[in-house]
Amino acid sequence: MQDHLAVRIICKTRKPITVNDDLRSLWRLARMGAKFLLQRNGPLAFASAQAGMFFRSRSGLPHVDAQAFLMPFSVPGIGQQPHDFSAFTVSVTQSWPSSRGVVELRDAEPGSPPAIRPNHLATEDDKRFFIDAIRTVREVLRTAPIDDVIAEEYQPGPEIINDEQILDYVRQKANTIYHPCGTCRMGGDAASVVDPSLRVRGVSGLRVADASIMPRITSGNINATCLMIGEKAADLILADHGLTNG
Repeated sequence: MQDHLAVRIICKTRKPITVNDDLRSLWRLARMGAKFLLQRNGPLAFASAQAGMFFRSRSGLPHVDAQAFLMPFSVPGIGQQPHDFSAFTVSVTQSWPSSRGVVELRDAEPGSPPAIRPNHLATEDDKRFFIDAIRTVREVLRTAPIDDVIAEEYQPGPEIINDEQILDYVRQKANTIYHPCGTCRMGGDAASVVDPSLRVRGVSGLRVADASIMPRITSGNINATCLMIGEKAADLILADHGLTNG
C-alpha cells in the first residue's frame, strides 16, 4: 500500500484577511451566506485549497517530487474549528513516497475490520523529503509579495530549525490526505493481483476497478485516475460482451 502524507505550515497574517476572521464575525458570516445563496460564490463555494504548486523539494533533482496547497484558513487539526487568530496554511505533500504499508486480515472472523498499517516515513528518502520540502516552502514564504502578508510562522515555528527538529515536527503533525492505493496491484507478472485487463488472477468473472490496482501512486491527487480506471473497466466489460461504450 502507498499513501500521500502531508504536513502543514501555518502562518499568522498581519491583517484580518483570512477565513478564520470571517468565521469570528457575525457580519462577515452573514455576508458569506448571502454570497453563496445569491451568487453561488464566496468562501462557502470554494474548496479548501485556493492555490497550489508542484516543485522540487531541493535543487538538483531531475523532476518535481512535491506539491503544496495554500488554504486561506488554519485549524489545529482535521475536523477542528479554525484558530482564533488570522492565519493561512500551506500543506506540503510528497508526490512519490517510497514507504510501503500493508493491509492484512486481523483474524479469521469475516466481520472483523482489516488491519491497516500505512507505515509512513519508513524510509530515509521519505524523511529527507519532508526536511527539504519544508525548508523550500519556507524560502518561498520569505519572498515578496507574500512575505509582506505574514506576521510570523506559527507552526512549526521559527525555533524548529535543524533536521531532527523538523523531522520530529513531521512525525507529530503530519497526516494522511486519504490517497491509499496499490493493495491489489495490476501487472503482467505472476505476483500481481489483477492482470492488465483488471481481472483477478485465479478467480473467474471478477475484476477490480479502483485505486487498489495502481502499481504506483500518482504524483498528485488520485481522484482523476480512479475515474479513468472505472471508465476503462466499463469499456473492458462491454468489450467482453461485444458492446461499445456510447
